[in-house]
Amino acid sequence: VGLAGQLPAVPQPAPIQHQAKSRIDPDLMPNPLDVQKVDQGQYEGKHWVTTTPGVPPLVSTNVPLLDMGNCTPRFIRSAFYTIPSTKELANQMNLPISLAVQPCARLGPGEAALATNDMSVLGGPLRCRRCKA
Repeated sequence: VGLAGQLPAVPQPAPIQHQAKSRIDPDLMPNPLDVQKVDQGQYEGKHWVTTTPGVPPLVSTNVPLLDMGNCTPRFIRSAFYTIPSTKELANQMNLPISLAVQPCARLGPGEAALATNDMSVLGGPLRCRRCKA
């Protein structure tokens, strides 16, 4: 028995559950502990020299660093190993270039003291003539 003026009930479709596929397969992700062990083994019994081309050792790797005029990664470490060579590539990346700077980092065991300059003969450190910074 229907009521006048009412439409019959229309069955509603079941809500569709979308399963978002992950673009990253977790099984293909390297285990950080394994990566650290491999890196530590690569530098076992060696020094890393700042003039060595390529990627520096990981932060977690205990290796004596030998400063040959370039700063060791213990004091300054870049977020990138390679800097974009063109403006177009930098715009596509759209990532800020950042540095982790630790000027007062402690030297590791077996590392030589840093070379320093005595600025007292010049009357102190060099300063900006305009703002004295």
